[in-house]
Amino acid sequence: MFHRASVTTIGGNIGQGFYAMEHDQDGKAIGYFGEALMRLFGLSAQQIKWMRTKGPCFVAGTPVHTETGVKPIEERKGDILLFS
Repeated sequence: MFHRASVTTIGGNIGQGFYAMEHDQDGKAIGYFGEALMRLFGLSAQQIKWMRTKGPCFVAGTPVHTETGVKPIEERKGDILLFS
């Protein structure tokens, strides 16, 4: 069950997302839609803010594939990462 404030916030973010899309601001639109989705999953405004300020992280030692082979994430400075 959603609280009224959560529903209002989700609806507002979706509306802002469509407005941004109409005005060729795709980056902003993705942010608004992403925040609405995170709200649907039950994250609070504080949790969303923490995710935005900390950015994506890997645990030290996570192996990543580079042009020169597999390396721990902390040793990949300047390497091109390969994704599949």
